[in-house]
Formats: sequence, C-alpha cells, structure tokens
Amino acid sequence: MAHQEFGPKLLDRILTELAQIAEKEREGRFEGRRFVSYLKPKRDKRQQNRESENETQTTANIMKEIKNINETKN
Repeated sequence: MAHQEFGPKLLDRILTELAQIAEKEREGRFEGRRFVSYLKPKRDKRQQNRESENETQTTANIMKEIKNINETKN
C-alpha cells in the first residue's frame, strides 16, 4: 500500500474537527486497505446529571424496598 501515513493524519484532522461532539472510542488501525477508528458521541453535562439523578433515585427506591421487607418480617 502506498502512502499509509495519510490515514492517521487524516483521522487526527477529523478528530480535531469533531472534538466538541465526539471522542475516540478505539485507536485507529488498518483493516485491510482501510484505516479505521471508532468514535462515540460526547456526553453533555445535562445527560450526565440525568444519569446520576436516575442512579440516586434507583438507590433510594432499593433502600425503601429493603426497609419495607425488613419491617414486614418483624
């Protein structure tokens, strides 16, 4: 293959362009004649807050259920 150095350079340029909305999930590598890398969307602050709120609510619900089970046993 000729000019294998172009794949990583182009990928770096693309990642720079997409830095605000995506992040690299897996390093780039050659698969046959193609240079491949996997990207994933960046999580924004709102999404992170929602996920942490859901985890907190789930934990609180579990604790309530455990308390109810313990009270019914006594």
